[in-house]
Amino acid sequence: MLERKWLRLRYQLKSIIGQAPKRVAFLHIPKCGGTTVFQHFKTNIGGGRSGKIAQFDSVNFSTLDDKTLERSRRARFVSGHFGWTALTKTSADAFRFTVLREPYDRLVSLYKFSRAKQHSDNPIFSAVFEAAKQRSFEDFCLSKEPELKTLIDNAMTRALADDYYPYSPPEPRYVLHWAKQHVDQLDLVIDLADLDDTLPTLAKITGTKLARRRQWRNKTPDAPVKVLPRSEFESDEGLMRVIAQDCMLYRHVFPNRSKTSLQFAANNWDSAPKRTAAH
Repeated sequence: MLERKWLRLRYQLKSIIGQAPKRVAFLHIPKCGGTTVFQHFKTNIGGGRSGKIAQFDSVNFSTLDDKTLERSRRARFVSGHFGWTALTKTSADAFRFTVLREPYDRLVSLYKFSRAKQHSDNPIFSAVFEAAKQRSFEDFCLSKEPELKTLIDNAMTRALADDYYPYSPPEPRYVLHWAKQHVDQLDLVIDLADLDDTLPTLAKITGTKLARRRQWRNKTPDAPVKVLPRSEFESDEGLMRVIAQDCMLYRHVFPNRSKTSLQFAANNWDSAPKRTAAH
């Protein structure tokens, strides 16, 4: 508690003496370590009532009134489960970044985490939690309900192309094309596997300071849960479609990191779209 007060005072003093850190906007993709990142900035900048941070998601973004939207634009830190559209409307002159995760690992984490969670006020997360408890990993990944596909089906790519919510059947090449275009415009993209090592750099860039005691939030439970091994997952074309675009995006950003085989690339999901759109 004392450390948090000191860190917030430190941040405030930097603003008073004319060394105000740049605004920060964080596109938080579910199950990519974002809660840990959010806690870091909340510890340094202020709580929700301070007016210095703004948090919302794509489910409620369309309902935000002009006053709330303007407060988000003035906040020193903006974060939430939103996509590129919301990011561009709230991040003018901000340092913009996101965290990506190896796609198969993200799905496994989402499934295990959802099975352990009991409740969420967010209707989308609530539906995902309930489905994970009732279905096998394979059936969960192949869920047909739009509210479930929102967080399951190539969520990283859809969030960066436009938005992960509401779900609509994407044209793969079109979505992947714009996701790549947009991710290249961010100031920083972190691989979740490197988050601990990258936090000091992130803190330096954003004028914040790491707390001496920090812990991972929303950590995936260690309890044994049966999931399909990666090799078997990759051999199933239907399952691979659920992460194919995310795999391509992950490879685009981290070309030497992908654990997934190249066999699915034959579907030509990586070629440029035949149509254009204003983004």
